[in-house]
Amino acid sequence: MAFAYCCIDQTIQDTNIQLRQSSSRTLDWRSFLRTVFLPAGFPATVSPDYIPSQIYNGMQAFCSSLATLIASRACMAYCPLFCRLIVLVGHGIGNAEASATHAVLLTVLQDAFSRLTTILGAYYLGTLLYPEAKSYRLVADITNDIAIVLDLLSPQLSSFSLSTYPPFISKTPGTSLRMAALCMSGAFRALCGVAAGGAKAAITLHFAQDGAVPGDVGDLSAKDASKETVLALAGMLCGSMLMPYLHTSKRTYTVVAILLILHVWINYVAVRVVVMKTLNRQRATILWAAYSASQASGAKSPRVLTPAEVASQEYLFGRNSSLLQYESGQQRIIGSATIGAPLAHILSSSSDDHLGTIRRLLEIFADKPFIIGLDTRRPLSTNSSSLPHIVVVLKDGHDQTCHLEAWITANVLASRISAGVTSDSVLACIEDCKRHVDGVYKTYLADIRRAGWDVDSTGILTGASRTIKIQGFDDRKNR
Repeated sequence: MAFAYCCIDQTIQDTNIQLRQSSSRTLDWRSFLRTVFLPAGFPATVSPDYIPSQIYNGMQAFCSSLATLIASRACMAYCPLFCRLIVLVGHGIGNAEASATHAVLLTVLQDAFSRLTTILGAYYLGTLLYPEAKSYRLVADITNDIAIVLDLLSPQLSSFSLSTYPPFISKTPGTSLRMAALCMSGAFRALCGVAAGGAKAAITLHFAQDGAVPGDVGDLSAKDASKETVLALAGMLCGSMLMPYLHTSKRTYTVVAILLILHVWINYVAVRVVVMKTLNRQRATILWAAYSASQASGAKSPRVLTPAEVASQEYLFGRNSSLLQYESGQQRIIGSATIGAPLAHILSSSSDDHLGTIRRLLEIFADKPFIIGLDTRRPLSTNSSSLPHIVVVLKDGHDQTCHLEAWITANVLASRISAGVTSDSVLACIEDCKRHVDGVYKTYLADIRRAGWDVDSTGILTGASRTIKIQGFDDRKNR
């Protein structure tokens, strides 16, 4: 009997050892995958929206890789000598009348368009990519898809050429239209690189900084690149398996169209799930509109929207400069604003009292690093369809801490004007708005900080701003 118990006990011990070894192998594989593809310290070192964003980002990378491969194969079918996605067939390769030198020169032309677009894109979009990162992340993928479509259609454009007469396209065979399409393709792909690089850097910074513990931005970027590489390879593998079934142009174009539509839609969802905690112009407007509406309704405590609530209400395009007001729980546009505008925008060319107007504004905003006024190029009208445009002029020495206050003051001014302020009382209204914001601004900052907003780094000011330098005004005022 004792021998039997000893055998049973030994069997149980052997089984437990095998289970532990199997569990250890499973944990080792999980740990390996976690180490390779997830940032160090996950999930504490990333924001809560990291996982859903990465899921959609992986899906869009797969669709993009698959669509690119199929489009490349469709183009290469016309060009057996050169297998390049850049579609050298569009330059004449495969045509007995064309030369390799001609093809190389046209490739250089496309590359020149691409590099010039990179320079111009960085110049015009550089300061917009951080505050509007979600919008330009989607723009980057749309421009990439446009480049794929142009590459795919370029071999079919040999039956047409550019013309100097409307509609500027003739049905005569030539290479000019294909050259234009391929140059535009290079330009769109370069624009994608500029927009995607800056926007992705801003979103990556958000993922790393808004977690429970600050994460490593470099590690996060490297792990994201690893995931995208694996998914791109998976897309290429699936594309290789799908190729034998795409015998006709109709099938090819249909599949590519479906993939590109999915790609854009998934990217839209991917940027919508990102919840930014920094304030740009649109988020600041939505946040203040809800806050001020709750104050006006006499609520016991003001309504402070969380970053997730604001993210569900913000638009990706078209609302960056709009000023809002809540009426019956619905948003209503009450005007627009520009921050960092020149002083000339608030001085009417038809008014003789330029000095009096500017002196009065300097008196009102003597303690602020900004001046707010009404854009006199758009006259104030009683017509409800004519919305006021507020101008924020920055003084020398302004910083990010004053941009949010200036934008809120502009929103309050637009709200008062929409309530029926005449042009004769605009200066008095501006003074009253400034006084109102002075009374609530510190409390407002404390409330939105508690709601999870980062007010120390804002994206209210975009682009190169013009500033004014005030010298000797206080001395002349006291004489």
